[in-house]
Amino acid sequence: SHYLGSADKYVLRYRMDYKQRVKLAINMKKDAGEPFFAAAQRYGFDHYGFSLAVKGKGILKHAVLGDFGLQVGQGLLLWNGLSFGKGSWIGSIAKRGAGLAAYTSMGESNFLRGLATQLQYKHFSLTPFVSFNSLSGNRYLFDGHYYIGTIATSGLHRTATEQRYRKAIKQWVYGADLSYTLNRLKIGSTFLHTQYNGIIKPSDVAYNRYSFAGDHLRNVSINYQYTFLNTYIYGETSYQLGAGWATNNGLLCSILPSLSLLGNYRYYHKSYFSPFGQSLQEGSAVANEQGWYGGLIFHPSRAVEWTNYVDFFSFPSARYRVDKASKGMDMLSQFTYLWYKKAKLSLRYRYRLKQENSADKNDKRLEVVLKHQLRLDGQHTFSSTWRMRSRVEWAGYRKGVGPQEYGWLFYQDVFWHAPRKLPTLNIRVAYFNTESYNSR
Repeated sequence: SHYLGSADKYVLRYRMDYKQRVKLAINMKKDAGEPFFAAAQRYGFDHYGFSLAVKGKGILKHAVLGDFGLQVGQGLLLWNGLSFGKGSWIGSIAKRGAGLAAYTSMGESNFLRGLATQLQYKHFSLTPFVSFNSLSGNRYLFDGHYYIGTIATSGLHRTATEQRYRKAIKQWVYGADLSYTLNRLKIGSTFLHTQYNGIIKPSDVAYNRYSFAGDHLRNVSINYQYTFLNTYIYGETSYQLGAGWATNNGLLCSILPSLSLLGNYRYYHKSYFSPFGQSLQEGSAVANEQGWYGGLIFHPSRAVEWTNYVDFFSFPSARYRVDKASKGMDMLSQFTYLWYKKAKLSLRYRYRLKQENSADKNDKRLEVVLKHQLRLDGQHTFSSTWRMRSRVEWAGYRKGVGPQEYGWLFYQDVFWHAPRKLPTLNIRVAYFNTESYNSR
């Protein structure tokens, strides 16, 4: 179980940009505990990343060779890279995908590796792509067939077991995205085929009853977005051939200059699966979930902003640590006062309710899990060189009739910028105290 490499972490980045038309990115990374020029990493770093992006003219608008990502629709089918969830910025619920882009992050999962091009002709845009990538995970031989028990996404290969899992799984992906844009209307359709060098076989537990099993899958989706006056309408519906489907639709409306509303409905079938899906979700995957989300932003003046949202969700089938259908809610309210270019003060309260299996294994009923969060955050700019930020946060947790658990945190940041913006310095002093992992 010991680590095979040193505790050092090495990172190397190289970037080249030629007139914003040709961009080259090279990444190299060794995590703490991973071998370096030894074992499976005999060529040095554990992870190598490469991408060459070219912006063209005419029909060929964009091409990427190497690592790339695609962000399409609302992320039900294809969303590589960073994806924001629920938070005080409720506008992030309505995703606006970047389309095709080079993948230059140090993250070692959730990206494509191969060739993609974006072709543009008048109002139509076509993005065909092909990818061949190596993933880490447990691939084993049984009864003459290769099976895949787990796929690891941490990017860590420190122990003998992690070394054995390293790049053991091959993933082939190909597909295309076709979109039509006219004024304020955009309609798109995407096809995605994914193939593995083994049969994915989830463990035999209740929450995996409807999980994907097989060596390949095909998905298709349709997405749209339209702006009418002060209302933005968006959505995506995706279908996994031979299995389930998922849909995410909503609208963002500016009723008054000081008041905006957002509403969203999502339904993800329990047997739907997309290996690159990232959307609005309470669970860990775009599957087995239904929810109604409502948000409000009140901005009566330049200095005041009040943000609220409430999300009611349910899970029709079993989940991890939940052996039957369950439901819950998530609510946030944040008040912010801004002194223009000088200071900012915000107060946030968040309330979350979920259901989990009882701590008593003989009790088959679900217990209610309550979480509370209260945060006071302040920032102040003293001059062009000095800035300060402070935060106090309190967390509470309780499951069923169990004991109430608490945790709190305080930190102080100080930032210094040189007059010519060359060197910068920041320091943080933090103190926290928590009764348990749950109230961290």
